[in-house]
Amino acid sequence: MEAAGVGEAVAELDGAEIAVVCGTDSRYANEASAVVDAARQAGVRHILLAGPEKAVAEADSKPDGYLTAKIDAVEVLSDLLTRLGA
Repeated sequence: MEAAGVGEAVAELDGAEIAVVCGTDSRYANEASAVVDAARQAGVRHILLAGPEKAVAEADSKPDGYLTAKIDAVEVLSDLLTRLGA
């Protein structure tokens, strides 16, 4: 999905507060900043990137965190549950 469709997608999900941006490293380099901005404008409070931080190293707007094979999955999932009020 391109940045232009993010607001509509968030609205369809009844105002999602957490989002994960998924794509390829090459798309991240070109599009992640605009997608992150669009998600924030649509009301998403916490944005994660499915990939390494280096994929958006040059981006103006960056996600709040990164999901890679090296993360502490229990810690990340616990944080997400806390953000959701669970």
